[in-house]
Amino acid sequence: MYPLLSMSSVTFTQEKVERILREVPYKVANKIRNLGSLSDSDPQPQYELIPIPYTVWSTEHELDEGANLIGYNTVDRRKRAFNEVKTYCDALQDHSGHVDCLDASFTKLLEFNFKPPEGMDSVVKETCHLLERLPAVPPMLGIDTPSTSNIYAGFFVEGSPQFWENLRVVRFVDSNIIRLAMLIVIESRKERHIWNRKIVEYIDLIGELFGVASEQASSSQLPITELAILRQFLWTGWQRAVLLNFYYTLTSETTSVSPNHRERSLVLGVQLNASLREALQSKSVQSSSGTKAEYMCSWAFELLRTDRAAVAQDFRVFHERYNAVLGHLPPRCIVNRGSLMKNLGPKQCKGKYPTQCQRFRGMKITNQSAHALPCRGNCPRLYWDEYSYRNISGARAVSIVHTKEQHSLLWYCKASDTTMAISHVWSHGQGGRPEAEGTGFNTCLHHRYRRIARSLGCDSYWMDTPCIPQDHDLRHEAIMEINNIFTNSKVTLVCDRDIMSIDVSDLTVERQESILSALLVCDWNVRAWTYLESVKGRDNIFLLCKNDAVLRLGDILKTVYDKGNMSIAVLFLTAQHLLPRGLYSAPTGDTKAEGDHFWGGMEVEDAANNLSHRHASRPGDEVVIWSLLTLSVTVGSDALKFWKLRIGSHVPTGFLISSSPRIGYKSEENLGFGWAPCRPDLPERKRWWQRETFHFAFDGVDTEYARINEDGLSGQWVSRVFDAHPPWPHVIWDWGMQGTSAEFRMLRRVASMIPRRFYWGALLAPADYERSTSVDPVLYRGKADGTVLAVVASHGMEDGILMRYSMPEENQQPWYWIGVVEWPKSIPLPKFQREAFLIV
Repeated sequence: MYPLLSMSSVTFTQEKVERILREVPYKVANKIRNLGSLSDSDPQPQYELIPIPYTVWSTEHELDEGANLIGYNTVDRRKRAFNEVKTYCDALQDHSGHVDCLDASFTKLLEFNFKPPEGMDSVVKETCHLLERLPAVPPMLGIDTPSTSNIYAGFFVEGSPQFWENLRVVRFVDSNIIRLAMLIVIESRKERHIWNRKIVEYIDLIGELFGVASEQASSSQLPITELAILRQFLWTGWQRAVLLNFYYTLTSETTSVSPNHRERSLVLGVQLNASLREALQSKSVQSSSGTKAEYMCSWAFELLRTDRAAVAQDFRVFHERYNAVLGHLPPRCIVNRGSLMKNLGPKQCKGKYPTQCQRFRGMKITNQSAHALPCRGNCPRLYWDEYSYRNISGARAVSIVHTKEQHSLLWYCKASDTTMAISHVWSHGQGGRPEAEGTGFNTCLHHRYRRIARSLGCDSYWMDTPCIPQDHDLRHEAIMEINNIFTNSKVTLVCDRDIMSIDVSDLTVERQESILSALLVCDWNVRAWTYLESVKGRDNIFLLCKNDAVLRLGDILKTVYDKGNMSIAVLFLTAQHLLPRGLYSAPTGDTKAEGDHFWGGMEVEDAANNLSHRHASRPGDEVVIWSLLTLSVTVGSDALKFWKLRIGSHVPTGFLISSSPRIGYKSEENLGFGWAPCRPDLPERKRWWQRETFHFAFDGVDTEYARINEDGLSGQWVSRVFDAHPPWPHVIWDWGMQGTSAEFRMLRRVASMIPRRFYWGALLAPADYERSTSVDPVLYRGKADGTVLAVVASHGMEDGILMRYSMPEENQQPWYWIGVVEWPKSIPLPKFQREAFLIV
């Protein structure tokens, strides 16, 4: 059991929270002279009165005495950050009072400026309550030098063993974390939540300081012990701030009908520098983040862990709750292990690729038509009434009123807003084909769904197995209606074998946390078709549990959000498709219409990000699902048609940095779209021994957008152009002059990827959307040992001279997509420029 924070003289007190609130100053609104940039060509600056209730100190800029905004370059920012770190190390020199001295120096990073709010006592109590829902300590970040046994005893809680978790800076709640909790309490009382970004700015600042402190650990400029203690202080504050930010974001999303995609990306877009990435991937943090049950699918956990809302998430309680209900079961990812290993027993998959797990592919289904308890498996089977099916246009559902069990026939009716839509995993055996030549549909299953549908006020139910025939034309017609069925249905019932095994007769808060933990990594939540179904039917999702008990997902989420462990609640930011619209907002007539508009056409990159780790069993279905999510119509498996329908729209350049297969250049018809991914996920490896590195697609948040035109993709990139195949005399000369350069050797390796018909090559990295002049690439968010870059190639002009990019956009030289490459982190990145490219 992982303890939560509790008030004490070591952590925080209610008196301290009250004092921080009462001491908030209120000044007249600042008079800001906005310079925009610092060049002489700037227009005459204008003065504005801007009330700023929350201010985050920045290394990037500051106001001088004349209210002029002064900006700093990268070198100056590093100096300012180093000076701050040095100040904090000096504060730690007073060993006996180091926590208070450090807190006093640190408090200037986040300042409040507002009139005292109404109901100050309730604000104080709610702030304390929110803080007490945080973990007592974060996942342990190991101290390499010096060892904890050699650290001065005054740095530990008095009377406690000298263990990491007893460091005073780890247990202590600094004033800024109290302010963040207070900000959340105050802003959550308002109709609109607009200050999420300030929390992210603060988190990024702490991450920046942590990075500088970590870099100084290898130098002798600052004292080793004080620097080690400061890193623990910054790590603890960063972890708590991230968790509070996610909780506030969840607050915003559960009170909003249609959250803005860009705003959501900004509040979840916490920057991870190299030091934070290294800390999160360190053995000490990984080993203290909970033990994964052998029964849990490693690929499903990988999908959860790599979501942008899972950055720095604390999985300790998640694993604990999961183990409480499913941890006793043996693994089932790999069961049929072949004749050579058949006696080794079932095994957990490694989580590197979905088709290496038999939950997705290769599992033998001995009985597709499962039975419902208490049936002993001998009930008769029902088949479709073909006349009633074909006699209906549009979406069909099974009528629970007119089905003729005495004739062993399923009777169909038109699906409506009184239909219960059933979402299930086919391999779990829930169904069977209803055609005369099919397996039929067990009567006991029909009885189960009829009983549940009636209890929820429905007169019919829809399920893919009895409602989507094998006939090609009828199947296509039925798939075209899936969006409407789940959007308009009264209820979406989730049937998953893991959820159906959980006993909910004693529905404690902890048991509800276990249900949510199991739901996030169950088979149902990592399939492509069920993802589509949950997106469209998320307002009224019900879960089928043990003994056919049915629970509304929204009620469980609300309980855990209000009373449960915060680290469990915020994990549902990784599953936005399961969050009911406006969970806490008063229902209005326009709520569903607004939500339908938001979800009717999901952004192509957002859909691909969610589908990249999800699997569809039938070849070609991944494009069908992608089109239903983004276009609300299906283009079949035609990826070229999918992208041509998006001409005139934009995609983030960071979304394209992946190993997803491309449309390519096999046909002239493809020209202009050779760069485009032909599927949102990755294909199965052709050979079991292949060990290539796959880079999954992400949503490209914080990166520049590129426009999709008929003649190609046009947009700004951070780039390095190079001569791909120079004449041999030049090659010999270059090797002689630059052969010892690691950058030169790496560029030649990249050049070997480019066919010899191209003169020029270029390395492309996504440019920063927020910083229009920055030439620093936005880093790939997934697993990578270096910087992931795109490789493109060009023929150049007829004389072999490359056209420069200062020319009009319509005259841009076309570039051809080659692939992606990892630039090793041991080799400095080449010098980049920010330029426009037309990729065909």
